[in-house]
Amino acid sequence: MAISVSIATQTGTAVPERFWVFADKLDAVTQHNLQLTHQISSGGIPLDDSGNFSKSPYSSKGALLDPLEVRGEELRAREFPQHVSRLVGMYAFGSYGDALLAHQTHGWDLDELTEFVAVSPIVATRVNMEFVSVIRGLHEIHQLTEQRHDDLWRAYWSGASASASNLDPGPQARCIWEWIILGHLWIE
Repeated sequence: MAISVSIATQTGTAVPERFWVFADKLDAVTQHNLQLTHQISSGGIPLDDSGNFSKSPYSSKGALLDPLEVRGEELRAREFPQHVSRLVGMYAFGSYGDALLAHQTHGWDLDELTEFVAVSPIVATRVNMEFVSVIRGLHEIHQLTEQRHDDLWRAYWSGASASASNLDPGPQARCIWEWIILGHLWIE
């Protein structure tokens, strides 16, 4: 299946045709979308001709009020406006291996892992999701200065790997590549 993709990534990495998503199948809207439309969509994207819009799976969990996310979003809007916002995009993995690594690292439920294909057009940004883990961890132990906070978000949005960032994110940092997608993903 050929997809039309607008790439918003500085790494120049090709956007995959298949994605793996930890879809919360207990969420009523996700259940509806998967059962009736066989798709999930990022926030603000029409699901069908009825005028119904999808919600962002992430923003529905309260991320809009998270000050760490708000600060990361402000930096994205200022310095990386071409990238998909974490507050409206959906999160997906471009390989089963990356999804499995996320499961092993964070204990996410493999029963929720669902394979999708992209429906054109999509806009996708590839990032190392573990920068967000580092930001959250440093914030928890009060070791996150304003400058370090911005530097870590900048590395995240630039698509840097932990080792290539020169930020010494710590031994807990891994590289788990994640895509933030604006558009539709379908179950094939």
